Amino acid sequence: MIKLTRFDGVAVEVKAELIVRVRQTDTGVLKEHGNSRVDGLVVPFYMDQPQTIADAVHAEIKTFTSLNQPGGKPVWFDGAKASGPVPLSSVNRQPLKEGKANSALQIGNAVQLVNNSPQEVYKLISDMGGNAEPPIDNSKMAKIQTLNKADGTETQIWDQALYADPTS
Repeated sequence: MIKLTRFDGVAVEVKAELIVRVRQTDTGVLKEHGNSRVDGLVVPFYMDQPQTIADAVHAEIKTFTSLNQPGGKPVWFDGAKASGPVPLSSVNRQPLKEGKANSALQIGNAVQLVNNSPQEVYKLISDMGGNAEPPIDNSKMAKIQTLNKADGTETQIWDQALYADPTS
């Protein structure tokens, strides 16, 4: 169990294994709702610093690790439960508000964009015992997109509104 302080000041104890993902809150939008977004819990916003939460989770789950979001800030997750690298489509390669997405990984039913290379994502997930598959050539993505669209399959992207550039 790890101790956290919710955005409303209430102290809570949670099971580390429930935490799916940790990142810093978007300071321009949600700073008053805490310093960290913690996915997997009922209330996702906490006052604790994301590194502090990640360290507490890592003390109990050794495969809790991090890569970098497109803007360069870390995002933590359980590498043993991650899959990837997920190839990027032309949609994911559109201009972002900040940074660049070079690859992605799947955490649960959602995709996390990262600025790490597909090879870095593959190695990290492989080292953590997750579902690592050799990177696919991004030029082959058109075929996958066509098949997914025909199948009615769409994958959620974590924090897409934070990354997407509304002018593009």
